[in-house]
Amino acid sequence: MHGTLRRLVATWFITFRTKSSEDSKQEIYSNGSGRKEYPFSVTWLKDSYGNYWKVANFSRTKPSFWRKFWSNFVTFLLFHHFYWSLFVILWFLWFGLYQRNRVVLTLSAIYLMTWVARLEYGSGLPCATFCRSSLWKLVFEYFPVIVYQQVEPETTSSDTIVVSCHPHGVMAVSRILLYGFLWETFFPQHEQRRALAARPLFYLPVCREFTLWSGGIDACRYSALTSLRNGKSIFVFPGGSEEIFVTRRDEIRVLLEKRKGFIKLALETGSNIIPVLAVGEEELFSLFRLVPDRLQRCFLHHLRVPVGVALGSYGTCMPQRSPLQIVVGRAIPVRAVENPSKEDIDSLHALYKERLVELYRDFKTLNTCEDKPLVIV
Repeated sequence: MHGTLRRLVATWFITFRTKSSEDSKQEIYSNGSGRKEYPFSVTWLKDSYGNYWKVANFSRTKPSFWRKFWSNFVTFLLFHHFYWSLFVILWFLWFGLYQRNRVVLTLSAIYLMTWVARLEYGSGLPCATFCRSSLWKLVFEYFPVIVYQQVEPETTSSDTIVVSCHPHGVMAVSRILLYGFLWETFFPQHEQRRALAARPLFYLPVCREFTLWSGGIDACRYSALTSLRNGKSIFVFPGGSEEIFVTRRDEIRVLLEKRKGFIKLALETGSNIIPVLAVGEEELFSLFRLVPDRLQRCFLHHLRVPVGVALGSYGTCMPQRSPLQIVVGRAIPVRAVENPSKEDIDSLHALYKERLVELYRDFKTLNTCEDKPLVIV
């Protein structure tokens, strides 16, 4: 009896796994080396200038009802992690300070002790299980995400790279998505990476853990330089939080004219620079301003806190369902300079701007997006 029951259970399990594998198109499989990969549909395109592009499309042709449900649910949870932070703070204030619950106070004291290490200023606390979770693919399917990567010719490689992304947008959705397995998929030679994140994110519980587990570190020069010198590549938004308030739906605005810190970092460490454009980032959220522009600049300068409300789908922090096209350019070779001069920085900065404009020009010839102007301010 028990043997028959075991055979029935085994048959059901194998049948279920086979069907599930077919439905998900084998989202996770081994390539023979024991390493997990995340397959997606890959095509190749050629633009009007003769450049070849590798296109990774994360959309599904006919997703089931439950697939859509879980995609919406996971995306909703992910983009509301700021509110989970507020919930934890209120929970501590009520049960810890008001009701003087000893268990809550003890747990809070233990948690606050982890802040003493200031991990955001060092190597961070990345969690490979979190970054490689298959749940990220549900988020990619929500928009959906389509990645266009220019095929690299044989160029001089470097131990580390500086990936600079534009524009920041209201919520920096492209940064959140690169926390997932996108980075190691498109930059397999540089799996060790850190993402520069705004300092206030490390002051809030839940937000702090989410950012640290994703490989985030404080967006200061010390953290970035330490990571690069320790062999870890970095992902940065040169426009920073200020770029939130120049976002326009009818054009792609990039704060770059006076942003040269990432250029200096690349020169000091000999790290190649890879420009990235997130086309469609400007359409995912609307921004409701709470204070005048002059006061907003004061908050950003002194507290590094953007004051505003991001409004997405149905007035929530869930992004609008709109295609997000992440355009990855070719690496710009950088020669290490111990003490780069102003001329060195300005020269590389001018080359970077030229390459960024060329990247968008080439991408537009693929006819996959609206013909919006790229404005560098």
